[in-house]
Amino acid sequence: MIASKTVMEIHYLDSQGLNKTQIARRLGIDRKTVRKYLKLGTSGPHRKPRRYRSILDPYKPYLQYRLERFPQLSAVELCFEISTERSETLDPERLLPHQPYKGSEKTVRRYLATIRPRSHKVTCPSNACEFDSDQLTVLPVDEAKSPECYNKVDQETLEV
Repeated sequence: MIASKTVMEIHYLDSQGLNKTQIARRLGIDRKTVRKYLKLGTSGPHRKPRRYRSILDPYKPYLQYRLERFPQLSAVELCFEISTERSETLDPERLLPHQPYKGSEKTVRRYLATIRPRSHKVTCPSNACEFDSDQLTVLPVDEAKSPECYNKVDQETLEV
């Protein structure tokens, strides 16, 4: 595979009337490479993006199913479920493969972070209160008073 700049140079030199051997010598590449890229056109070869398989791929449908039904389940609990022998009570849909999961909990945690709905926890500067970011609003506070958090909908909403 050569750089797209080189492909463009091949086509430019070809349009200037140089033959394949002259182009190859000028660019320091093989004559057959010049022939190949002239035949392909200016776009070059089209490769599909490589899809890397994950050790977690066979378990993803089960994890999605469990999170839809029980969104509060932690990565530790779900990792334990897929790492143990298949159970009819946990897997009535038969989504789990026959082999238990042998990967790490961190892999499960990273995957769950991509599919779990985001709800950020926000802590007030005084560490006195905590709210989910989708419910939290902040009111302007006088300089003399200590910072406080309020859950009032009609004020400016905090963007996290």
